[in-house]
Amino acid sequence: DVTVAVNTTLTLYGGGITKSDKKYQQAKLMRTTNQQIVDRETCKEYIDRIGGSLHDGMLCAKGENTSACNVSRIL
Repeated sequence: DVTVAVNTTLTLYGGGITKSDKKYQQAKLMRTTNQQIVDRETCKEYIDRIGGSLHDGMLCAKGENTSACNVSRIL
């Protein structure tokens, strides 16, 4: 198991989905975003509110105007 401290900044990379002209489409270029690790209690409260599930091994992170699903910069 790997432990990552709360407030640690991680850089996430991926393809994902982008939105342009009000349409969602697969990204054509690898994208990146920086996210800060959130404590599990805060994460669980959020996940519970949206009806999701928090499982062992999952990391919770947040970023300013970005998420792991909606990254802001092209790599």
